[in-house]
This record gives sequence, C-alpha cells and structure tokens, in this order.
Amino acid sequence: MAKTRPRQSSSSKKKKTSVLNSAGSQLSTNPLASPSSIPPLSDLLTAAQSHLDSASPNDALPLVQAAITAYPSSSAAHALFATTLLDLTPPNPELAFQHYTQASTLSPRNPQYLLWAAQLHPDGGEGAVPVIETAMTLLRETISGGQNTATCATPVGGEDAMSADEARALLTSALCSCAEIYMSDLCMSPDAEQRCERYVGEAVLVSPESCEALQTLASVRISQERMEEATAALRRAREVVGREIAAVEAAEEAEESGVAMTGGTPTLTPFPIRVGLARLLVEVGVLDDALETLEELLGENDALVDLWYLGGWTWYLMGEKILAQDGAPQNEREEGRKDAWKEAAKWLTACLKLYETLEWEDEGIRDHAVEVLSKVKEVVGEIKDDDEEGDGEEGWESEDEDEEMT
Repeated sequence: MAKTRPRQSSSSKKKKTSVLNSAGSQLSTNPLASPSSIPPLSDLLTAAQSHLDSASPNDALPLVQAAITAYPSSSAAHALFATTLLDLTPPNPELAFQHYTQASTLSPRNPQYLLWAAQLHPDGGEGAVPVIETAMTLLRETISGGQNTATCATPVGGEDAMSADEARALLTSALCSCAEIYMSDLCMSPDAEQRCERYVGEAVLVSPESCEALQTLASVRISQERMEEATAALRRAREVVGREIAAVEAAEEAEESGVAMTGGTPTLTPFPIRVGLARLLVEVGVLDDALETLEELLGENDALVDLWYLGGWTWYLMGEKILAQDGAPQNEREEGRKDAWKEAAKWLTACLKLYETLEWEDEGIRDHAVEVLSKVKEVVGEIKDDDEEGDGEEGWESEDEDEEMT
C-alpha cells in the first residue's frame, strides 16, 4: 500500500548532534585535500544513518556519497548508499540494486546484502531466487556450525560473525520469500507447487515458532484450497504472537520494578508480518483473532489507513456472520449484526478521515471503504463527528429510532 512519505519540518532538520556536525564540517570539496581531512568511515555512516532514522534522506545522501568515494572498498558504505537511494523521493531502485550487489561482492559472506539485492533484482523473481539460494547456503552453513560462516555488518562499517540464532531467523525469512515468489511471479513454473512445499517445509522445520513461517505455510495451503490446514497454521501463528506480547509486557513490568530478567530480551514478530497475519485471518474467517491482532497493531501505530480499513471490513464480515447463524431468533441476529456494523462504521470512518489527512494514494481502499460504509449506514444510521458524539449509543441516529420518534 502506497502512502506519502513523512516530511520533517525545517526546524527539526537543523537540530544535529555533534557527530553530524563534525562529519559534515569535515567534508572537503578539494580533490587534492590530504587524507587527514576525510572524516572516519564510522563518523560518515553514523551521521548518514541518523539522517535516515529521522526521515531526512536528502541530508544523508552527501554523507554516503562521500563515504563510497573515500572508502570505495567498504561494503557497508555501498549498502547504506543503496538504502539512502531507496528512501529518496523518487527512489532509485536500479542504482540501489547495483550498490547492494557491489556490497555483496565486497563482503561475500554477508547474506543480508544478497537478500537486499534480490529484492530489487531487475529480472524479478527469476533472477532473485538464485541470489537468495546463495545467501541461504551461507546461512545453513552457519547454523550447522561449519567453517564458512556468515557475517553481518556493524553500524560503524565493520563485520561481525553471525550467530546461529541470527542465521536461523534470516534463513526462515529467506525461505518464506522464495515460497512467496513461487506463489506469485513464478506461479506458472511447472515445479512451483513442489518448490513452495520444499521452502515452507524447511522454514517451519528451522523455526517452528515463527509467525512468518506459519503464515507462509497458511498462504500455500490457501492456494491449494486446503482451508482447514491453513486455519490451523494461522491459529498457531496467532498463539505465537500472543506469547510474544505477553513476554514483552512481562519484561517491561520487570524493568519498571527493577527486577532482573533472564533469557535475553523478548522480541515481537515484525509489524508488517503481523499485518499480514491479520489479513490472512480475515481471509479464512477467523475474525475474532483478526480483530485482536488489529487492536494490538493499532496500539503500536494508529496512523495507518490499512489497519483502520481492514478492521472496518472485519467488523462488517462479523455482522454478516452473526446474521447468518442458525438457531438464534431473527431479531437477536439482526441486533447482533447492528452492533458489529456500528463498530465497522467507526473503523471505516476513521479510515476515510485518515486517508484524507495523510493524502493516501490507494484509491482502491478508499472506494471500497466508502461502499461498505454506505451499506452499513443503511442499517445503523449516521455516525456523528467525535466532538459531537457522546458516550455509549448517543452518537448514533439509526433509521429505526427515527421511525419510533415519529
């Protein structure tokens, strides 16, 4: 889903740390300048990364350009230059691909550079899979404890040995990427289904508690119309996320209480993967789990049009599901649908307001949200603006209530 890039105010761009000032001030435009006038690579990369973290790629660009000019054999400099090119408006994926490829040539044991290059391969999935396979060979060797172990870049331009756990996580993600490619770009290949089975089977074997692996397995099963197996995989993925959230909350409470935690810092499945989980849960009709996932995601970031839209659509489907239930009296089912559609109206209204505020670019979301909201309002009536809406049900004006008053 496309959206406009957040812009920084001019005042915020002027606030720089001493590292930024020192790196920027040392840049020389004199081609005959002595090497001592060139800032250290670590300063240039740190300064550029700080600009990227604050959504200022234009400020990062001269720093990474200086880095690859002064340190052409630095794989980290080429990789960060590629990342900067992708953050620019408009981005330059063709040149970014070249520099990720150059980074992987300079650091052939760093699988992450290969995986980043694969995402931008000009030949699409057909060109990407061999690159990913090369990276996965390195990662498998690292997991098995072989001699040709993988490395990962440090923030200041060095290389560290990759741990087995890091390699396992990266291999799982790479395997899922290959499976996705054979469900999309290369779906017409004669061995597409066999490839998907092999990739996703290894992913689940490598990381049985990976939400990404489980939902990729579910995607494969959905494509095969094996819906029960898909649903089971997604329920397992939801359980994994639930345990992760509980562990993170427990760690936060312990930190606030000054209690030392053992076993390392718990982590959450990345945000985009959990968004994908919510979508798949909706697709297979596990609506309660989908809504729970969406509520959690909104708690982390409530400025995403996609989440409000997906939540509104889920509540709409929930209303239809309630109405279609067997056994319950008609009036109870209609009331249950009405309650669900009131929630749908709230989510969809928030979606459309945010769409206009952020100048979102996905017209398909807007058009469908408008269509569904129109159907919902035929049943639940109009929803008032937030500043007019009271507590409870006072914010609703349904057609049924209008008829009773008259």
